[in-house]
Amino acid sequence: MLFFSYLRIMKQILLFNPEHDLALANGDRHFIAPRNIREMAHDLADIMEAILPSSDSESSFISPLASAHPVPWGWDPAVVEQFKRMGITAQELPTDDALAALSRRSERITAHQILCNFRKAHTDNTFIGESLVARTFDEIADFAERHQHILLKAPLSGSGKGLRHVNKEGLPLSPSGGGTPESSEQSGGGMLSLSSSLKKVESWANALIRRHGYLTAEPYYNKVQDFAMEFIADATGCHFIGYSYFITDGHGRYIASRLMSDAKAEDLLCTYVPRKALHKIRQWMILHHTDIIPSEWDTTRHPLPFGIDMMIVRESQQSTVYSLQSMVNHPDGNSEFRIQNSKFTIHPCVEINLRMNMGIIAHEIYRHLLTPDTEGTFRIARFPDNASLRAFHDEQTSLHPTTYRDNRLASGYKAITPINTGTTHLAYISCE
Repeated sequence: MLFFSYLRIMKQILLFNPEHDLALANGDRHFIAPRNIREMAHDLADIMEAILPSSDSESSFISPLASAHPVPWGWDPAVVEQFKRMGITAQELPTDDALAALSRRSERITAHQILCNFRKAHTDNTFIGESLVARTFDEIADFAERHQHILLKAPLSGSGKGLRHVNKEGLPLSPSGGGTPESSEQSGGGMLSLSSSLKKVESWANALIRRHGYLTAEPYYNKVQDFAMEFIADATGCHFIGYSYFITDGHGRYIASRLMSDAKAEDLLCTYVPRKALHKIRQWMILHHTDIIPSEWDTTRHPLPFGIDMMIVRESQQSTVYSLQSMVNHPDGNSEFRIQNSKFTIHPCVEINLRMNMGIIAHEIYRHLLTPDTEGTFRIARFPDNASLRAFHDEQTSLHPTTYRDNRLASGYKAITPINTGTTHLAYISCE
């Protein structure tokens, strides 16, 4: 059962709380998000409802609230407190023990453990990925010496915070530093495009180790494509929702998702890697989802969507300019492009997000709003002021008028969140 199919059968309050990652890291039920995040939450408040036909969805102003089922972007102590202030009864909310367990599983050590277990079970060279749980700074220094170019991550963080990029002295930054959003940053929350010596990060790292007991470190990879696999855990088990192709900015913040069928997404990934490798990952994650979802969490009452960020990695020391050669057919029936002097592998677990995410929203937008043969882009944009947003909206509406076929979008531009006085954030679709 897909997440939004589940929502249609009940009254619900859909709450967009993009501050979730920050709130989870803070842990305070009275956490207040930074102003820019609060503005985003206000402007894009309807983003979860946008993909649901109005006849199927209850408004955020359900009355009486006590009879409604709360569905936030992500569960944390602060959002539970917010629901309580709205009048939601305790019976409709997760317990403190469940929240604590979910917070622990949301830490990056979970992604580390899943990656290690997957790599132990799949030793072939189709897959890549290594990480370290560092409990002393000496371990970080040894790891940096071996890999020369690493990313340090706090156990919990969001919006590109809690990360440090360490580049061995005298080495240039990799081609990813300062590039375009599509090619610039490692997925999963972003990377600072600054070269920091170990000495510069030592106090920061030691403070995190004292507070949390550890931080994680991973090598920097020559990424060519971000993607994710989206799942939901509910009363009947764990189910694959679909693929997500996404783009981030230079700080790892989400910008856009490709809109296309899962079949097309898989075909694109298979221009780099065998199809059976993707299926191996998907099946393994479903089978081992109990290592991700805590047993304390009631998936019957609160189905939990989650995404696993992955990436296609190019293993090559050659020039970044390559030429496509002829199609090559795999024994499993898959066809792929061979790229000169390059080998591609999959990193199967960069990050795990135990919450709703833009990849799921984009997947459902394609499924419910677009014609099957239409492709496009779902994008989140921030403008300096409301006038700039309105000017953009008017221009796109004029240049790319919408066309429909069978009551679904076939081409053009469409805003999917309201444009009100003071709005500076916009979620929209651009279809080819």
